[in-house]
Amino acid sequence: MKEEHPVEYYMYKPITENPIVIDFSAVRYYDELHELLKSKFGFPDYYGENLDALWDCMRYMFDPDEQLTVELHGVFAIRQELQPDMDGILHIFAKVSKKYPGVTFVIRS
Repeated sequence: MKEEHPVEYYMYKPITENPIVIDFSAVRYYDELHELLKSKFGFPDYYGENLDALWDCMRYMFDPDEQLTVELHGVFAIRQELQPDMDGILHIFAKVSKKYPGVTFVIRS
């Protein structure tokens, strides 16, 4: 039998910040990294907490005319074990800003 979820399970939460400030400096573990992204971008509850899921959630979430800045802090302070994941996240952010020129990602630290 298929598990049924409430409609909220599938919904994105509204982004109320502009700029969105994401501070990775306190992140120590892989799941914390994706939990932070999920909360800041308002991903639905089914977010899979991996790079494929990040791209799947971000590639259609913005309006082509939207103007949004995402400030990234603590990028260079991320633990060595998480550096490949951070590189993948930054690659996805670059793809998002190419697809949506009004969405800008700025590394602050």
